[in-house]
Amino acid sequence: VRVPSGPTAEAETDRWMKLVADKADDGGWLVVRGSHPGDQAVAAVTLGTLSHAAVFDKQRNEVIEAVAQGVVVTPLRALLAQAHRLVIVRPPGWTPEEGRKAVARARTHVGRGYDWTGLVGAEAQTRFYC
Repeated sequence: VRVPSGPTAEAETDRWMKLVADKADDGGWLVVRGSHPGDQAVAAVTLGTLSHAAVFDKQRNEVIEAVAQGVVVTPLRALLAQAHRLVIVRPPGWTPEEGRKAVARARTHVGRGYDWTGLVGAEAQTRFYC
């Protein structure tokens, strides 16, 4: 998929921003079909319609995500602006308290490296992939 651009893409990002604000939970997952090269590779290898997941921090309107540079904090709008598809997921056992804990846990991993070997089933304990 191509990187969304132009007025139509901006309007869609605005719509998704409102949808996430209304429907997504703190500590929930935002799963997208992104347009970054890594997303393209994941979608091609898995034949999937989705390519990336991030933990939503509703209080700060940010996501915590593992990307090629490692675990980072990204403004929500930046994630949504490069996406072609969006699914909002409430994790099993979610409660407001568990959601806050999930965000706090995810934030403790910011700065850690990306787990390239985890993509093929050889997961590293100190690195992460989405």
